[in-house]
Amino acid sequence: MSEKANRSTGPNPVRPKIMLGVMSFLLAFAVAEVFCRGLAKSRAVDPMAGEDRPVVYYQVDPERAPLADVADDEAFRIAIIGDSFTAGQAVQKPERYAGQLEQMLNLYRGLRPVKVGVFAKSGTSTCQQLHLLHQARMWKPDLVILGICLNDTEDVFKWQQIREWRKDMIPRRPGPFVAAILKRSAFLAFVHRWFALRAADRGYVRYYRHLYDPAYSGWRHFRIAIKQFRNTCASENVPLLAVILPLMSDPFEPGRYRFEFAHAAIRALLEELGVAHVDALEKFRGKNPVRMMAIPVIDPHPSEIAHRMIAESILDHLLSLGYLPNEYRPVETGLRGYFNMRWNRAG
Repeated sequence: MSEKANRSTGPNPVRPKIMLGVMSFLLAFAVAEVFCRGLAKSRAVDPMAGEDRPVVYYQVDPERAPLADVADDEAFRIAIIGDSFTAGQAVQKPERYAGQLEQMLNLYRGLRPVKVGVFAKSGTSTCQQLHLLHQARMWKPDLVILGICLNDTEDVFKWQQIREWRKDMIPRRPGPFVAAILKRSAFLAFVHRWFALRAADRGYVRYYRHLYDPAYSGWRHFRIAIKQFRNTCASENVPLLAVILPLMSDPFEPGRYRFEFAHAAIRALLEELGVAHVDALEKFRGKNPVRMMAIPVIDPHPSEIAHRMIAESILDHLLSLGYLPNEYRPVETGLRGYFNMRWNRAG
């Protein structure tokens, strides 16, 4: 028999390697499948279970609210205007930044009481909040604060366009055939979800890029609305302070926070129009976004911790701008030494 024939009838050295590779892949797939099934079971619970977030709102009786016994004309009145961030979605009303600011400004006797009124409606843009400014004017405030969220440049007259852009922010649903496969494999469902979430995250950033395109009609409406806020307050000799509120879903460190461009655009506009402002983003640098969100992953509205930090940022600027006398500055007791002592004991 020839040497060529011997080679053709002898054992194939490639076949065992192929079989080994297939078996290794199947084993890895099986391990990943078991792991993902266990992970899915651990998540198949009430998303609020074990959370420290409120699941109900406590309604506040106006007659029992703080400072209810102080007449409006006796108090220094601050009107805060905004959307769901200002309204305090997912936190109790006293915990929203308006309530915490009011508490900080009423710590001491002998000073004029300060009342903080909230004129906010969820889902509105700045141009829609002009009617809230009208409501606030009826209260005759001594100071107006405008809370600006990054989506406040949406063009409310072009909702179809907004809906189209928002589609990219939502993970795509698989077709019927793919969905049937994903139901049978937790691992493949995990992989599909990972890619879908990455794509939606990129769409999330693109959405805000659209909103801050100088040619976008919503940006033009936003610019006009800021001018109207400025002119209306100036005509009544009422100071206006704009507060830029960051998105709570991103790390806040420079270079990692992906929406610096939006903050820069708003700051530039406010400076151009001569509107006093504070960018609360600086207060959040280095903080953990998980602690800042009302319900991590599920609801990126500010938690009560984030609301406190916003209130502190506003308070610092009200005092530094001279909108309130320095006597309202809280007396501070340092806690770092206490924390260091507790840390050393724990170590």
